[in-house]
Amino acid sequence: MSFPNFDNWAVYTYELPLYKPIAARGSNRLLRKGILIFIRHEWGIGIGEAAPIEGFHPIPIHTVQEEILQALKHPDKLGSIHPISRCAIEMAHQQPLGYGSVPINGLVTHKGDIDPQFSCYKIKVGRQSVHDDIVMVRSILATLPSQTSIRLDANCAWTLHQCMDFWRGINGKAHNIEYIEEPLSNADEYSQIAIPFAFDERLSLFGDALHNFPTLRAIILKPSLLGLSHCSQWIEKATQRKVHAVISSTFESSIGLFAYAAIAQSNTHCGLGTNSWFKEDLLEKRATPRDGTLFIPQSNRLLHHPSLTCIDSG
Repeated sequence: MSFPNFDNWAVYTYELPLYKPIAARGSNRLLRKGILIFIRHEWGIGIGEAAPIEGFHPIPIHTVQEEILQALKHPDKLGSIHPISRCAIEMAHQQPLGYGSVPINGLVTHKGDIDPQFSCYKIKVGRQSVHDDIVMVRSILATLPSQTSIRLDANCAWTLHQCMDFWRGINGKAHNIEYIEEPLSNADEYSQIAIPFAFDERLSLFGDALHNFPTLRAIILKPSLLGLSHCSQWIEKATQRKVHAVISSTFESSIGLFAYAAIAQSNTHCGLGTNSWFKEDLLEKRATPRDGTLFIPQSNRLLHHPSLTCIDSG
């Protein structure tokens, strides 16, 4: 994606209270801090967002802020900044596409709480013994309708042997389990895996070699780690490979969630159902799923949140 010189822009910071802290190393605060970019175009004002999570994103928020300001003042630096900074600028350059919708997957919490509006759920595994994971998942599956789609996220927790023990233990073939997200600790073993799986953060290790993995069912795309334009390229590759491209948020406000929904595949459940963590938001119409679907409004209004603070403009 190429950009013209930016000659009418402003950068703000925000702080939004959360109902519960985000589960990431070093991130246990009940306050979500982020950066907003406003860029004036012929078609209107574009808004971008960057909200790095401490312990998850590779750079802190003050570095993101510095990179965004440098790139806005010197567009030739855009190619050398981190993906989360570039993503925010790309988002502010993205012309709204109008009304649309994407299906959303629900998240089954560690307490077993299930929101019945969804037809697809994600369950975290790999945080306890394989036996305990088997018991937990079988218990959850017993409470869900048989047509429900299930995604499991092991976050690189298992050996190949443990993975296969788990799959046999839950009788994976008998249930509508779409895939296990990054089950293996050893990335070299994915060519040997015989169960449906998905790549997430390790996607970049394999480049264009997706065809080498016959049981690959999906790739998880986080725009804040890849950038919007790179996500769009990965969506094209996934379509060619006939695997799902699942857009996933990293706890952005409704501004980021709606922007991510705009590039998502309309027939693939996405991981954009995180707005329920936020006590307050920045848009009048929040990115809250209804009946398991996130609807993109034709118009929306930015709220004058008291935490919004302008740090620079040009």
